[in-house]
Amino acid sequence: MYKGRYLRGDVINMYINEAFLKKPREQLHNMFYVNTFWFTKANELVARYDKTNHAEEAMIKITRLRKSICPELHYEDMQGNLPTWIFVPIHGKNHWSLAIIRLHNDAAWLAHLDSSQGPMIQRQYSTS
Repeated sequence: MYKGRYLRGDVINMYINEAFLKKPREQLHNMFYVNTFWFTKANELVARYDKTNHAEEAMIKITRLRKSICPELHYEDMQGNLPTWIFVPIHGKNHWSLAIIRLHNDAAWLAHLDSSQGPMIQRQYSTS
């Protein structure tokens, strides 16, 4: 990377690919990493459908998006073994942050690590 240049998504994707996605699934210890384009596309879909109150259609589109951008995360291929940790790199204007999702039993936990926003933001959601 050159001095004065911004960190681009393709550099982060290359690192994710080299460090994690090329490893056998057993070595990842129930972790999954999406690429840098996933959040942007998912956010665009939610924003578009949020205006029309068609949340169900948005979820269908996001599921398709997951399958196209993250083909290695197919629930049917994992035989019901969902990843416990999902890492989502987020690019906001000229700044990168990271969302970490933890799935456990009937609850989901979300942490958004963003140095520009101060302390970590945590939220817990129940799926039941």
